[in-house]
Amino acid sequence: MHDNSLILRGIMKAHALGVDDIARQLGVAPATARAWTLNDADGGAVMPDAELKLLQYALMTENKRRHLF
Repeated sequence: MHDNSLILRGIMKAHALGVDDIARQLGVAPATARAWTLNDADGGAVMPDAELKLLQYALMTENKRRHLF
């Protein structure tokens, strides 16, 4: 399993997100998001660094917006 997949799994657990939530947030197919969470032997794919950073940024800005209102 790749580092980005481990980070993604951690994010999903910490924020109680599912594969569909990740797919919706990043604008990718649910099958793509699911592949990012799988082990290599199970057909996993490497989550691109840019997608991981975008997800982290999106979660960070959403959390900050709640405190503004």
